[in-house]
Amino acid sequence: MVRCQCFYMLGEISMNVLFDLDDTLLDFQAAQEYALSKLFTQHDIPLTAEIKQRYKEINRNLWSAYEEGEVAKSFVLTARFEHLFEELGLHFRGEELEPLYRKFLQEKTIFISGAERVVDTLKQSCRLSIATNGVAATQQARLKLSGLMEKMDDIFISETIGAQKPSAGFFSYVLERLPEQETVIIGDSLTADIAGGNKAGLKTIWFNPEGKQRDTGITPDMEVRKLTEIPSLLERKEKV
Repeated sequence: MVRCQCFYMLGEISMNVLFDLDDTLLDFQAAQEYALSKLFTQHDIPLTAEIKQRYKEINRNLWSAYEEGEVAKSFVLTARFEHLFEELGLHFRGEELEPLYRKFLQEKTIFISGAERVVDTLKQSCRLSIATNGVAATQQARLKLSGLMEKMDDIFISETIGAQKPSAGFFSYVLERLPEQETVIIGDSLTADIAGGNKAGLKTIWFNPEGKQRDTGITPDMEVRKLTEIPSLLERKEKV
């Protein structure tokens, strides 16, 4: 675990905590596999481990391009399916598959281990917010289904804001509503959460459950393997 910055006692200073949603609080990978399984079953297509892996690669690459401002979100949502099925020698329109996939995605939410406990603990002393990229209707539905909606003071979704993490536009919108000097962002993405938070002057905590190596040149203020490490880190009074 890497510790590089000073945080203050929650009892002394009320802190704003921004949580990324997917693969930070909610297990998006599990929800994604559920939605893909239902989508393929409905079209009578076998979903193999190889196909799932290829979809994830295509999806990740397209979302990275979106974060860099290279493509529009609407393109990502449809092109990921079209690219995948083209490789499989099948012909489906992304505009037909996307709504079905999204419907299935909203049916299932699974918490990352420790997420509920950490949210409940920090809620006692902090202003909690969600800061997520994605489709507003889908993210709102998942927040409601999981019960997170009622525990959050603010919900910041890229589609609603009109800008996505890690852009300055996204974080400027958020910081207009949250004091910069008292804000920490927690997320699993170095490029979206940590890079964006660093540039905006926020404290950053990288949730890195798999112990991935940092090879991007992006450095978080802190790094944790488990979400349950976070409350004690935020309580530390001295520099470490």
